[in-house]
Amino acid sequence: MRLKTLLRKKRTYTYALACLGFITLLSFSSRDNPPGENPPKRLTGQRSLSYLTQNAISNPDPIRFRLFCNKRSVRPGELLELTVTAELLDVSPNLLFFLPGASSYKLKLLLPPNFVQTEGDPADNLVADLSRPANQRVNYRIVGYFTSTASTGAFRLLRSHKQADDQSLYVEKAAIRLKQSSERLTVAEKAGVAQSDAETLFIVADAPTHAARAAAYRGWLEFANCNTIGGWAADPANLRQSVNLDVYFNDRLVATIPANQGRGDVAAAFGADGFDRYGFRWDIPESLKTNRVIKVAVKIAGTSVELSQSPLTTPVCTGTDTPPEPPVVDPPVTDPPPANASYRGHLDGADCDGIGGWLANVNDSRKPQQVDIFVNGVKATTISTDWSRPDVANALGVSGFDKFGFRWIIPASYRNNAPLTISVRAANANFQLSESPKTTASCPGSGTTATCNFTVSASPVEASCGGNVRLSATCSGNDCSDQIAYNWTGNGISQSGQSITLTAPATNGSYQYTVSASRPGCAPKTATATVNVSNCPTVPPVEPPPPTGDYPILSSPPPADKRPFLQNERVRVAIDLGVGGVIREITDLQVGENMINCKIEGNGQRDPGRDDQISLYGFPSDGSGWTQNGKPLLADIGYNPVQGGSVAGEYSPVLGYGRTNSMLYCKTRGLHWGMSNELGDYVVEQWIRLEGNVVKRHVRITGNRPDQTQFNDVRQQELPCIYTNSAYYQYYVVQGTPYTNAPLIDVNAIPNPGNGGVSLSQHNGSPQTGPYDIDASEPWIMAVRPNTNRGLALHTPFSHEFKVAAFGPLGSGPAESANAGYISNGMSLRLDHNGVYEFDINVVVGTVGEMRNTINSLPRSETKPNYVFAGNATRHGFYYRKAYDQGFPVGNELVITPTDRRFRLLSPRKGYKAADFGVIYVRMRTNIPETQMKLDWRKVGQKEAEAETTGQFVTFSVINDNQYHTYAIPVRNSPHWNGIINDFGIRYLNPNETRTNGQQFGVRWISATDLGDK
Repeated sequence: MRLKTLLRKKRTYTYALACLGFITLLSFSSRDNPPGENPPKRLTGQRSLSYLTQNAISNPDPIRFRLFCNKRSVRPGELLELTVTAELLDVSPNLLFFLPGASSYKLKLLLPPNFVQTEGDPADNLVADLSRPANQRVNYRIVGYFTSTASTGAFRLLRSHKQADDQSLYVEKAAIRLKQSSERLTVAEKAGVAQSDAETLFIVADAPTHAARAAAYRGWLEFANCNTIGGWAADPANLRQSVNLDVYFNDRLVATIPANQGRGDVAAAFGADGFDRYGFRWDIPESLKTNRVIKVAVKIAGTSVELSQSPLTTPVCTGTDTPPEPPVVDPPVTDPPPANASYRGHLDGADCDGIGGWLANVNDSRKPQQVDIFVNGVKATTISTDWSRPDVANALGVSGFDKFGFRWIIPASYRNNAPLTISVRAANANFQLSESPKTTASCPGSGTTATCNFTVSASPVEASCGGNVRLSATCSGNDCSDQIAYNWTGNGISQSGQSITLTAPATNGSYQYTVSASRPGCAPKTATATVNVSNCPTVPPVEPPPPTGDYPILSSPPPADKRPFLQNERVRVAIDLGVGGVIREITDLQVGENMINCKIEGNGQRDPGRDDQISLYGFPSDGSGWTQNGKPLLADIGYNPVQGGSVAGEYSPVLGYGRTNSMLYCKTRGLHWGMSNELGDYVVEQWIRLEGNVVKRHVRITGNRPDQTQFNDVRQQELPCIYTNSAYYQYYVVQGTPYTNAPLIDVNAIPNPGNGGVSLSQHNGSPQTGPYDIDASEPWIMAVRPNTNRGLALHTPFSHEFKVAAFGPLGSGPAESANAGYISNGMSLRLDHNGVYEFDINVVVGTVGEMRNTINSLPRSETKPNYVFAGNATRHGFYYRKAYDQGFPVGNELVITPTDRRFRLLSPRKGYKAADFGVIYVRMRTNIPETQMKLDWRKVGQKEAEAETTGQFVTFSVINDNQYHTYAIPVRNSPHWNGIINDFGIRYLNPNETRTNGQQFGVRWISATDLGDK
């Protein structure tokens, strides 16, 4: 200690002598920045803190140390960033003497006890040697958060010599004190902070932890181009306050902006009343455009929480540098209008300053709409109806929602001393608002009208199979300029740019791509480029030729990569023998993109629960804690053999494989999903072939389960489940009259009562939404890519019982990513211990119109009941609640034993046309104490509770002699027998939990016509 004291005295004495003649030279303000420089990492809208606790007079250090904080006030759990700057002063040694080694240092930043550092430089070991001019300034960065509002301690920056240890002398060079505050400082409060608080960081009370708040934020980066970025963000824990966002360009922080623009759709999604300031739009400064693409990332300010769909990459943004080759970038897309939209709207007014009006979809009246605005016949913009219009809400009888209004300020560029004709339509639709168009008076201004003197052309290109193709558009004319925007479409692509790069189709032939060139104020000009593809290999012949019979048992050696495929001129399908024989690829060769999600985990292993596969469900059910052979339970899902494998990442064994030129065959015994390496008792065989744009699959399921317990209920199956590439996330069904080209139903917009009314349109990139049950009047469901309206359709004539879901951010990521869509047939089916079940499953590819035309040529499901059980092995899709029967095979009748009075005999879910029949005939015997029973029904799209409350049933008398009688049940006598019936059933009049010991039914057939004594 005595040696340290002597050293300190010697240094102070020397410094004091040396600085007597230079007081003025070294008197720096503790809050001045170096000439021509700004503090590092200073964020927009935040006052930075920078402090020196000793000036140069009392301590003539050749290095100036400064401490910055990027925030003036902070909540516990909110990230903040501290910056330490060390700068070697530009002072000649002839003017001032410094001790040898004074240009080197070791720093320690003492942290408050309630501060946790999460990233950056080590706060207790900041070391450097400074020199001029090569290394005159060094910055250090410390990021972290407070765990509580305690204001004890401070950030203290201490300096010593480079070789200092814990016993060495340190001198404090800067500090930031802490002070507790009841609320975050406003701008006005910051300006009025007392001088004594100028070196203070305020900790705001009553905030959740960093981890909890970070997990709570929700948001979406909706678009990013060379002019503007936009989207929304919200904190569900504080829905009445806008949040701030950090904007990063190519991983560099360029701005902090508020998300404080009106977004009525977001407010409605979160159920926020009276506040909708969640949106953001930010115009990109010209200084940030450098003839390069920009990777735009947006995060919640001060955190690492990134918005869904972030980052996005722009096209090449024109600047001063030499432009590189433009990348392939998908443009922002707008969803098509709902197929069942019924619009009403009015253009209230239009003058030289702006326009206003309202629009509503009366079939979806609690959702904001979008309008396309045209000026002089050319589309100018698309905006949302995010203005309150309670008058419209009252007129439509809508309560709790009034975002029907829109307003738009006409840009000055349109005002050029001439009248303007304004028309407004529903976005992407032909519906034009009432009183549209309107013509303004002459609008004074200096805007110029484009002469539109330009044409566009494109040359043909020769390409090799699957190779890269570069298409370029040539503009000719006086008005060719950077104002012209180019968009390419055709064969499933949609890309922006005068030149684009794409992958050639995988089939020989000629393919047309159309480029549209648009300039503000001008009608688009188009041209077509032809790509001639050659050198595509044909599928090699396979020996031996296919055996006879529709579904032969084939045997072939598997290919080396275990991914055999079939391909015709239109579609390619591949299975994965390494993952239970699941279908891992379905590619429309007109597009060249795999539409199946074949997820690869972070460790490089395939996820056995994705792809297109068969998953079976029996009893015991989920939540029962059931396991088998003493295996640990990894997922409490009950009896569930899965074609792909188990949740432990193991793959189901393939028992057989074969292939011909036109067929793939695979036989698999599924593992139980919820246990490790535990085989189920059902074997799945599949025969796959191609026919035009259809992947046809015949599936046979054979049971051999030792447990022969008679369970009195059923579970929904996945026959199959198809996880789609996340770009294919828009789902459609029809619920109108079957096979009449009924309008498409936007499945994503249907609220799900079982999940608080949340629909898939509110998914917002969460880890999982759904699965939700969806009915259809025809046996198919589509998953399409919204910007191209192309995709695939699952066609299952045996059942109209579908399910949909979404996983992670949609529209982004390759087929192998974790993000995915999901469709399945969820048929309710009892798995008999020895049952044999056969199904025909089709997957159709193409445009929406093409898929519908193809589906109409495939086998249709019945629109009237005609089910005969006598002499058949199966139940034809009928099933029971609170009952069981004799099992497989059926034989001469269904022998049904109810277990209590909640018993129901239910039909398969189809699209029965009520108008085509008014009587349901049932050939049945009964051994029950009842004299009457009930036949009830549910319509397509109707929930069970709604059917119960609307009185959709008729009663009929029964004869309890245990003899067969034909009962003619007059459903037409009910005023509710109309529309499309999804299912019907027979039950007791007064259902309750009373046991029904000794009671029994026998059923030989159920039909819309009298089949006699069969």
